Amino acid sequence: MKKVFLLIFAFISSINFSQTATNFNVNDCSSNNHDLFTELNSGKVIVICWVMPCSSCIAPSLSAYTQVQNYQSTYPNKVLFYLVDDYANTSCPTLTSWALTNGMPNAIVFSNSAIDMYDYGSTGMPKIVVIGGANHQVFDNQNNSLNVTQFNNAINQALLASAISVKENHAKNIHYNVYPNPVTGDKIILNGDFSTDELNMDLINILGSKVKTLSFTKIGGDTYEITLDQQIKNGIYLLNVIQKGATYSSKLIINNR
Repeated sequence: MKKVFLLIFAFISSINFSQTATNFNVNDCSSNNHDLFTELNSGKVIVICWVMPCSSCIAPSLSAYTQVQNYQSTYPNKVLFYLVDDYANTSCPTLTSWALTNGMPNAIVFSNSAIDMYDYGSTGMPKIVVIGGANHQVFDNQNNSLNVTQFNNAINQALLASAISVKENHAKNIHYNVYPNPVTGDKIILNGDFSTDELNMDLINILGSKVKTLSFTKIGGDTYEITLDQQIKNGIYLLNVIQKGATYSSKLIINNR
């Protein structure tokens, strides 16, 4: 049954994540230049929200904007919200005023036909997509309304794909795994055929900064129990296992706080 579920999940994932973004290089309404692929390649996640603007656009757009702002404390300047006029026939001052009036003061505003919602299938009011990763994947594509759970899951997946500065680095002669992953408690288990017990284990965030040196206990054979404390926030991390100057890394998702 588990294998069937995994196959179904892989199939659904391949459908959701098969679409790729279309690049653009344009100025926003504050005359700042943006090249989409350059920003994605630098590790950013981009949420594009097309609006008319119209009254029916407000609630879904504001909901998406609010969710993006919630990521700023954990992932500052990693998730960006682009508010885009649907057909570039609304002036920048009008669209900026609409954003301010409806509670989106930090939106990056565009009125440029190069950012074309038809590149992402059917239109919507609003139309909201989540893009991330070095492969410029579209992780979510919603029209007319917003499923917040789906939207946040898409951002989390995009952040994981966009963690280009913390790539996994498994050496061919080292085989190990970490579970549970995502983390569901304060302990995780690492199984690995390391040649020595002289190990260090560090938790690294997606900005490349060390969050904590982790304490661990060997509990038998090649098995180690690693302790996490409650002060570590939910998020996407890299677990670095350091042995004799070599670092072996694996992505770790903490989602139980």
